[in-house]
Order: sequence, then structure tokens, then C-alpha cells
Amino acid sequence: MNTATKAALAAICALASLAAAAQDAGRREAVLKMTGGLVEKGVPADAPVIVVVDGRKAPDGTAEAFAGRMSRLLMLPIRTGAPRDGDFVVEVADGGDLVVMPESRRAVVPAGADAKETERRLSKALVSLFAAAIDPVKLEGMQMMLKAARDNGVPVARRVSYRQAVKEGWAPAPTNEYQRAIWDAAHTNAPAAK
Repeated sequence: MNTATKAALAAICALASLAAAAQDAGRREAVLKMTGGLVEKGVPADAPVIVVVDGRKAPDGTAEAFAGRMSRLLMLPIRTGAPRDGDFVVEVADGGDLVVMPESRRAVVPAGADAKETERRLSKALVSLFAAAIDPVKLEGMQMMLKAARDNGVPVARRVSYRQAVKEGWAPAPTNEYQRAIWDAAHTNAPAAK
């Protein structure tokens, strides 16, 4: 293949890439116009949370990584640090057995041989803390655990479209033109207050 052919192929690939990017941008804009994007309704600051504590002599960051990932995945308030009264605590220890004490809102997890094994044990303890004998891999098990967490007073954050948040009455102030249009349409169509 000569240099001119290579240059022509590179130009065609670049144009195809630009066309695909423009099409994706158009789709994104259409979705934003329709939904206003996603907003999250957080949890109250005084609500009970799940605290992952690394009580080992040599913490390796596994507890922090686990708390961050599970918080995003489950939309539950999971953090690291010092627990408050009423919080659920999952503690990683240097040794021993898995001990789950739902009545005292506490679980103690022995560290695994590596970070992956420690996270697997943390997942098992988190699920066991709320509902016994649930398989954390199955979707039904996760849904049951979330319900059990809510039933025990742990609030679950919600992520919905801006349009839905406006309908429900808890949307934050608009931050872009799409949200402003949704906000204005909802408030101009609303019946006048008496």
C-alpha cells in the first residue's frame, strides 16, 4: 500500500469517526431535551448509614474501594470512617470468623488472602447484615437486601430524570437550558395557587 492510499484511508476513517461522534452528540442532545438529564435525590444527613471500617493493623485501601463501589452500585449510603450511633457497621479484621450481629447492627469480617477475597467477604457480610441466606450475586437477592435495608431505616438514594423530579416536586433548580425549559413548562401549566 503506498503513502497516498494510506493517507486516503486515514482521512476516510477520520471522517467516519467525526460522523459517528456527531450522531452520538445529536442523540445525547435529544435525550437531554426530553429528560433534562439525571438528578439524584440524596439521603438525609442524619439518616443511618452503612460504615465500612478497616480495623486491620495494615489497611490496604480495600474497605474504601468497596464502600465507594457499593455505594454507587446500590445507591445506599455506604461510607468509611467513624460510625455514629445507629449506623450499621461492617468491620474488616485481621483474623477470626465471619460474625454477623443484626440485632446490634454490626458484622465483623476476616480479611481474605487478597483484596478480591476480602471484598467477596465484605459483600457477604453486607447482605447477611440485612437479610440472612440471600445470594448476593442474584438480582432477586440484591433487591431483597435493598428492601431489608430500607425496612431497617437505611434510606436509598434515587436517580431519576429531571422531568420526573419536577413532577414529583423535589427537583433542584435548573442548571442548563434543557432543565430550564422543563421547569418553566411544568410551572406555567400548574394551576394558580389560591
